Amino acid sequence: AGEQNIGAQSFSWKSPTLGLLSTAQDLQKFLQLLSNDFTGPNGKPFLEKKLGDQFFFTDQLGGSFGPDPLVSSFGRHGEGLSFSLASAMKLKDDGSREIDYIFWWGLANTLFWFIPDQKLAGIVLTQHEPAQYNLIEELVSASKNL
Repeated sequence: AGEQNIGAQSFSWKSPTLGLLSTAQDLQKFLQLLSNDFTGPNGKPFLEKKLGDQFFFTDQLGGSFGPDPLVSSFGRHGEGLSFSLASAMKLKDDGSREIDYIFWWGLANTLFWFIPDQKLAGIVLTQHEPAQYNLIEELVSASKNL
């Protein structure tokens, strides 16, 4: 019984990030909340900014596991990769450990990203398995150049 790509397993339900059952509209609301510093559409704070920043924009791995601790699990996609409490994050290439963008990539290749410096976000909804087509880097690069 060798290792099996989880993306090749059969599941009875589909969701954007396998565990997050959501809609395109709700993902858009979530990214809008990030873009508006955790303030809702009514202008009222949804989360205190300091708490939101700690939850979504703080590198929880820090440098404690070395410069690229996730390369052995994710290959080249693990370079500069870290995690906040709520999402994956790609760190800037300058060694500063500052966030370039946050993202999530689900089992069926649905993904979202948010670039804090530009307040720019994107969503791609798919139902394509297995999860072997990580396009986040290319999509983020293209969106930065819009």
